[in-house]
Amino acid sequence: MTSFIDNGEFTDDFIDCARFANKFLFEKGQDVINSIPFSSFPTPVHTSFRIGNQLFFVHIVDLDDNMEPPGSIEGFISICERFQCLACLLPVRKKINKWTIENLDWGLIDAKTGEPINPHDLVTDEKLVMSDYEIHQMGIEYIKDFILKKHLGYDITDFIIDPDIRPSISFYKQDKHCCVLVKVSYGSNPIVKKENNRILNLHVRRKSIKTAQNLSSSKSTRKRNR
Repeated sequence: MTSFIDNGEFTDDFIDCARFANKFLFEKGQDVINSIPFSSFPTPVHTSFRIGNQLFFVHIVDLDDNMEPPGSIEGFISICERFQCLACLLPVRKKINKWTIENLDWGLIDAKTGEPINPHDLVTDEKLVMSDYEIHQMGIEYIKDFILKKHLGYDITDFIIDPDIRPSISFYKQDKHCCVLVKVSYGSNPIVKKENNRILNLHVRRKSIKTAQNLSSSKSTRKRNR
């Protein structure tokens, strides 16, 4: 599977810290936060979520450098720029064998400016145009969760929502390792290219994605959840 150059690995310390960070963030967000799993393997994006019309990617930073998180901040910012989302750092420390959030409130800071970020302050009623990367993410979720898992009953082994990384999804079918390349098409007649004999190309028409509403226009928008 093609991956990021600086993808790193999941250490026990990082797994423990990531669980703590996810629990903290989702308790802060309560009923308005929606998780967006970025990948099943290590990348610079350690957790990601949507609140209303804003998309947040998070990279965890151990201020004492005792933990090696997957990926670099530079690689993380690059991914966020392609997804047109908010790049957030979450500084943490381990005190008496317990992870703690360094900053107040959400604990998040802007990866570029270092300014504190409160997701609630950034959410508005404005309809924002979704990037091609975000629409691709919805296509991945539809194929992975609705078709492969729910309807076909396959166990997903790996996935990633970044369209620049292939394959998009992999799973086993009767002990055979299968790979899926998901492409999102904006037209009614998607073109399928056989880029690799081992990769199944699935082009998803936007109107077939049940989780996306009002996709009849050339672009999609995200609106605040109430």
